[in-house]
Amino acid sequence: MHRTANIPSELQLIFDQIRLGIDRRSPLSPDIAGLIGVSKSFLQSCLTGKRRLAPSRLIVLCREMGIDFKSVGAALDKLVGESSYLRISRAARPYDCSYCRTAINKGDKYIRLEPFGPTRQTGAEVHYFCRACSMVVDWIKPTPEMAATDNQQLLLPFAEHVKPSCVRLLDISHTLAARILADPSELLQLTPSQFEELILDRLSVMGLHAQPVGRGTFSRDGGIDIIFTPPKSFPFPFLGAVQVKHRSDPRRSVGPAPLRELLGVMFANRFFAAGMVVTNTTFTPDARDFAARSPSLLRLRDFHDLMRWVGDNFTDEAEWRELPKRIQLCDGVSIDLVQTDAKQQIMP
Repeated sequence: MHRTANIPSELQLIFDQIRLGIDRRSPLSPDIAGLIGVSKSFLQSCLTGKRRLAPSRLIVLCREMGIDFKSVGAALDKLVGESSYLRISRAARPYDCSYCRTAINKGDKYIRLEPFGPTRQTGAEVHYFCRACSMVVDWIKPTPEMAATDNQQLLLPFAEHVKPSCVRLLDISHTLAARILADPSELLQLTPSQFEELILDRLSVMGLHAQPVGRGTFSRDGGIDIIFTPPKSFPFPFLGAVQVKHRSDPRRSVGPAPLRELLGVMFANRFFAAGMVVTNTTFTPDARDFAARSPSLLRLRDFHDLMRWVGDNFTDEAEWRELPKRIQLCDGVSIDLVQTDAKQQIMP
């Protein structure tokens, strides 16, 4: 029997059983490592404590090895919390128990092992455990009546070792800004969703009330990603529209097509007084020419503008470049536009 440091006894017991089962498997049996999607060397390093085996893979491995679920449940209890959590639920549709294969019918109470958001995006699976399996490991205590809340989550008594997850929302905008200032290439490493969140944050720091359109970066938004208004204290309200164009390749510039789309939406909705297209790269000459000839105020903000924004510099002379210094109202009547400190409070 192997003894490995820093492995809980419950996991050590499981690993010993897995090693024993592997040694006894017929040479003609399917490769057990392949069944869980890892290499033999990776599995061996997990069994010796050098690497971590994901809970979802451990479940499949133990099921294939025929290990008693009471031991599996005790081991899972030591693994959850880092990348996944156990929660109790009522089946919205039929499932099969991930371990005993018993049917979980719609409306049945069951336990699900669910990866946290970022882990789930990497392909980690959700596993479902029937009430019988859950009671074997005391995840659910027998109770005559199981009440459901309005959102259909169950108010069931958990075993003492199943602890609630604590999720904290942290504002990392200042940390992200510092990283970008230290390494501007970070702007290109952001995902489209992260880039849109960054623009929302910068508009808010300017003093504008900014809100996203749609439910996500790739959802339907009518050609506008963000709308913004000045604060209520500003005596001249207006409505602005933003189109966010993310690029992962710095050589990819933004052409006039998104500008035409945004301008079309602005014309169709007469309430928009200004439009803005923001990218983390640059704009083509055609795009800049289109914006300059636009009958509405259409601002283009590129990589260099964003670097100013990240440094909380919103009052630079460049922010006023779309407005002329002098405007002719009619023949013989012109007026110089004077910039005042009001631009430090709010910008159109």
